[in-house]
Amino acid sequence: TYPNFRLPSYTQWMYAANGGIEWCNVYSWGGMYVRDENGNLKQNFKTANGDYSDNGKGIAFVSPVDAYEPNNFGLYDMGGNVKEWVNDAYSLSYFSNCVPFDPVCIDENNPIKIVVGGNFHSPARELQIGNIDTEHKDNARGDLGFRCVMSCPESKNPRTCNNAFKRK
Repeated sequence: TYPNFRLPSYTQWMYAANGGIEWCNVYSWGGMYVRDENGNLKQNFKTANGDYSDNGKGIAFVSPVDAYEPNNFGLYDMGGNVKEWVNDAYSLSYFSNCVPFDPVCIDENNPIKIVVGGNFHSPARELQIGNIDTEHKDNARGDLGFRCVMSCPESKNPRTCNNAFKRK
């Protein structure tokens, strides 16, 4: 049988972006700053002066996946590069109705979906883990992407499969 791949929920994406650190990071690479001790950007995004290539790597648009360091889970580009689709539909009541209970808010009649993570032409505030944006589900652009998650094989509840996919 084949594994069940799908988009993550918004809450699952936030957990992955946070890299397993107990307290909530501002950014997926940990901490509050967008530059390292040498002044290099920690992800691919537009700086305050609008210079797309001011990232220490000369990259003006979408960067290769391993151009920047991964987070604590080994995930690359959880902030910057391209915004990522999640499986949730957006509504004005989203945070009061959905997020506290960690369901995937699927509404087939709602064409507005959540995208997260910021992209190469986003300002730094859009790369913050808690920031969301919305897009029509039929939009396709060079600054939108996705990553898949795999459903737990023995259960539909992802919280019960902690050991199912550990690296060997």
